[in-house]
Amino acid sequence: MMVEEALKRLSKTADEAEIFHLRTRTFTVKTKRYGIDLFKENSSEGYGIRVLKNHRMGFYFSNRLDGDALEMAVKVAGSAEEDRHHALPGEQRYLDRDQPLFEMDVEEGIKMAGELVGACRDHKGVDPTAGALSWSTSQTTVANTKGLYAVKKEASISAYLSTVAKNGGPSTGFHFQVSRRKDIDPLEVAGEACRLALSSLNPARLEAGEMPVILRPMAVAELFEYALIPSFSADNVQRGRSKLQGMVDEEVFSDVTIVDDPTMEGGLMSEPFDDEGVASKRTVLVEKGILRGFLYDMYTAAKEGCESTGNGVRASHSSLPQVGPSNFIVTGGQRIESEEEALVVHGLIGAHTSNPISGDFSCETRNAYLNGRPVKKAIISGNIFTILQGGVGFGSDVRQYSAVVSPSIWLPPLSVSG
Repeated sequence: MMVEEALKRLSKTADEAEIFHLRTRTFTVKTKRYGIDLFKENSSEGYGIRVLKNHRMGFYFSNRLDGDALEMAVKVAGSAEEDRHHALPGEQRYLDRDQPLFEMDVEEGIKMAGELVGACRDHKGVDPTAGALSWSTSQTTVANTKGLYAVKKEASISAYLSTVAKNGGPSTGFHFQVSRRKDIDPLEVAGEACRLALSSLNPARLEAGEMPVILRPMAVAELFEYALIPSFSADNVQRGRSKLQGMVDEEVFSDVTIVDDPTMEGGLMSEPFDDEGVASKRTVLVEKGILRGFLYDMYTAAKEGCESTGNGVRASHSSLPQVGPSNFIVTGGQRIESEEEALVVHGLIGAHTSNPISGDFSCETRNAYLNGRPVKKAIISGNIFTILQGGVGFGSDVRQYSAVVSPSIWLPPLSVSG
């Protein structure tokens, strides 16, 4: 059944209806030491059907768009609780910008995976342990009975590599790249993973105490994803799960600016519209330390009588939209003046255990250095809100990992235990 026909049928039995269609195809080449370990191809396709009837929402998902699936969505709505905040967007006007697409055959992917591990031979004393090269294409369609019909096609490619150096070790390294264009560099991924492993040999034990910490971009992203970003979700604010609740137009941080921008050129999360079909737009969350707003999907926007910011995100066709970030861009006016006497951290372990409400965190460091010398794994602890209220410094090495776009960030003294 075509999407248009399905919506026409649903309009006869529901007040409003939406069809979300997602089709993906993914290729993965896995490596083990210096060889190719596995190649696999996965394809998936499915439909998410959402209907509103008498202010009740029904949702059903299926890999087929047929009469039974439509009837089930309407049936679910009939037994749901009434909620007048459920809403679907009307027609939208999208930015006229082509999404970067590329084609890549299996042979080329296997060759790039071979280059990924082969590059380690140029670095004596270190070997690859595991890695992967993956590329995918997807097509998303969002349509509803209010006249919205939107289609987007996307592509992405990623590579990662884990390494180990044994002389004086073992010590490990890890690095990865993700891009929406066909421009990742396997040699750079391998080189950085090898460099981190080699530079972490013979680490010294760190004395417990307090010291400044510099998080490299990957570590910034790992921490912010769990300790900071959830506080900007309107859903968390409305549920009383955000420390920023009731603080709009107040100073919450020092000279820090945070923008959510799905229109960013080359951004990993850039897109013409969100998973509800709402047109993408730039949203200022914090302006030079002043809180300006939050991220909304259609439901949370209706609860406050405002507009969606275009941040309705679905994990797949089988899930309902939830508030989520796009390109979460963090900048500041203060520069990093010196790295001396600061613990420089390339990665974190355990950031997912951070408390997203209070902002408290306690993470293990990965590939950390003090005055250029490697140190053994340590635990750094603090509160993300207290830290950002103090004086933080920003580097110039801007990178994007997941949703977070940030340079290295210097943090005032944190609790560090070896």
